[in-house]
Amino acid sequence: MLDYNNVRDAIADAVEQATGLLVIFANQNAPIPAEPYATVFVTPSLKTGYDRVTYADNTIDPDLTEMVEGTRQVSASINFYKDNAFINASDFIAQLQSTSMIQFFKSRGLGFGGVSDIRDITEIDKQLWQERAQLDLTVYALSNFSATVTSIESVTVQGEAHAGDDKIPVNININVNEA
Repeated sequence: MLDYNNVRDAIADAVEQATGLLVIFANQNAPIPAEPYATVFVTPSLKTGYDRVTYADNTIDPDLTEMVEGTRQVSASINFYKDNAFINASDFIAQLQSTSMIQFFKSRGLGFGGVSDIRDITEIDKQLWQERAQLDLTVYALSNFSATVTSIESVTVQGEAHAGDDKIPVNININVNEA
């Protein structure tokens, strides 16, 4: 399974590293910081391409371990608040192309996918304008999980074999014995 907390934490750390801002997770029931800050909200992922499915023998019993892994596209909404919100968002975008940021994402198991334009969403808060800027970040992550699946223990094949006008009944039983 995709570890959304890891993805969310990595993106929050990247924003903090690039801008020096306090980063909190969106939609929390907590006080708003007094200083400029950013929020991160990660949305559910989209499957991209086909998953790789492999099977391994399970040495404990005759069942198999099914392993599924595939790439997921994950989007994050990042909002910047208060003084220099638009500039802070611009600084973050500029840092995304740096070698250190690419290495940072790679070390956290993420690949950079793209970033939207910055949207100025300044609004009035308590009769004063509050600077706000918002962007969407797309990253790619590997999702993997495993499950135990029942293996085939026996197979029965029944039918008829035809040779000219002759019909021969066929009954085959195959039993898989544990080694």
